[in-house]
Amino acid sequence: MEAAGNLTYQLPTGLLGRKRALRLSPAYLEYENKDKDTGRYTRVSKEDILDIKHSMSWIIWYRFYVGCDFRIDIRTRESGILKIRFVSYFRQNGAYQKAYERITDYMWEHYFSDIEEAYMQEFAAKQDLRLCGVWLTDEGAYFAHDGQLTEWPDVAVKEYEEYFALYNRQDPGQNKRIEFDEWESHILFSVISLLTQENKPTGTE
Repeated sequence: MEAAGNLTYQLPTGLLGRKRALRLSPAYLEYENKDKDTGRYTRVSKEDILDIKHSMSWIIWYRFYVGCDFRIDIRTRESGILKIRFVSYFRQNGAYQKAYERITDYMWEHYFSDIEEAYMQEFAAKQDLRLCGVWLTDEGAYFAHDGQLTEWPDVAVKEYEEYFALYNRQDPGQNKRIEFDEWESHILFSVISLLTQENKPTGTE
């Protein structure tokens, strides 16, 4: 019987490929990523996780959307990068899209929130943070191509399906687009979303 709070998924690696198990618990995750050895897992503890990025793309055959390709990469202190890959086709697409969302939500809740908190604490202590080519200071953020500072009341962020954009409220031409399939992108999005909320000008939504 699965312990409370744990999740296990059997994830298909191809149309005819075998399924590989992914086990998630609040303290660690395990993935059956050994190519030749069924039943052998790579385990990563929560404390070993440095960053997570993930993406989903459609598989297209002759202009028809037939499947989904799911990618989750986990950067660790000890083992480098653990790559979790799975695909779905036809009628299975909806079920595995839901599984992908549940997996990434679980990782956010149990692994990523602590990473976010650590970066927020670092920024609070130093008032200086650099992520994804963006420099955050106590005055604001440097993300424009001309290198100018955008002060916090003017920093805005907008989320899209595959990326997010940073821009200056007063001058939207000063902007930077960051793909979610980049290292540190989810960390930056979380941190800067919190900071813009804290520094939101009066009268804005």
